[in-house]
Amino acid sequence: QALDGAQANYKKLKDRKKEAAVVHLAVKAQLLQGDAVNALRAAKEARALARELRDRKAEAEALDAASQVHLAKRDFHEALDCGKSMAAIYEELQEDLPAAKAKQLLCSVYLAKGDARAAVDIGEDAVALFRKLQDPQEAVAQHLVVQAYLQ
Repeated sequence: QALDGAQANYKKLKDRKKEAAVVHLAVKAQLLQGDAVNALRAAKEARALARELRDRKAEAEALDAASQVHLAKRDFHEALDCGKSMAAIYEELQEDLPAAKAKQLLCSVYLAKGDARAAVDIGEDAVALFRKLQDPQEAVAQHLVVQAYLQ
């Protein structure tokens, strides 16, 4: 409710950047609460605001949230669409760590969908990026790839 009030206030003031920030926080809060319907609504609104503001990173973050909601709802087609768009944006921005995380998310979606070959392919890409960055999340990506090989 507090976030809704803040968003209404910034909307009234016509401060789109602050409104976008509040909407982004609302998405995170609703994801944490397990409120898939409102999280997805807020993620779509956050993406629209990010596009209006030409903020590619914020758009990718909104796509991340939407992909997670779709995955939780087992709507794999939408989860993949959002995840692929998110990964493409991070690659375009040359943001390796978020790109690796996006690929890891895609690996999880493919695993849940039962597409082991696609999970291995994208998962190995994530492992390579995490390794290049010397990021400890490489171990998680490796675990997902192993799970895909075992499917």
